[in-house]
Amino acid sequence: MALPKNWPKEIRYLNSNEWKQPPALYTSPSATDKDILSYDANITGPCKLVRITRITDESHPAFPAYGLYSTAVIPAKTLILNYIGVVESEQEASQTSDYILHFDKEFSVDAEFAGNEGRFVNDFRGIGEKPNVKFELYKNKKGQVNMGIWSIAKIPKGTELLVTYGKGFWQQRGISFDHLYQ
Repeated sequence: MALPKNWPKEIRYLNSNEWKQPPALYTSPSATDKDILSYDANITGPCKLVRITRITDESHPAFPAYGLYSTAVIPAKTLILNYIGVVESEQEASQTSDYILHFDKEFSVDAEFAGNEGRFVNDFRGIGEKPNVKFELYKNKKGQVNMGIWSIAKIPKGTELLVTYGKGFWQQRGISFDHLYQ
């Protein structure tokens, strides 16, 4: 499998989620079917809608790390790619990873050491006025629950994809953005 351009050598690229334990050992997500969007998608990588770019602007909050940028105009409400990583129970989840997302009360997906381009989506704070993408669960036609990265509004070509990591993410790191939440 070809790797995306600028993929870091120390991170294992995944085309689909890797389960730490076989999926049968976990219960299904606690959210009911009506709570999870159904979407007929078969997404594989590398994703042609995005590119990984090293951040060279010293004023960028993520400097000198990477960002994820659109390679084409992305319409509003578009599933861009899945957030891929190692899926594990909440009890097994890392307490230190900056690349972990929670599916619900039972599962998390962690892209710290293995994942896809989704791991390079940065928080909007200090970069943009507001997020232009969001994380949202959806169920594909096979009934598999995935964490999708969806556009909120139309995203012009060459624009950095920005999400909100949430207040809790920053509080756990001792950083306050309370003035943004008032």
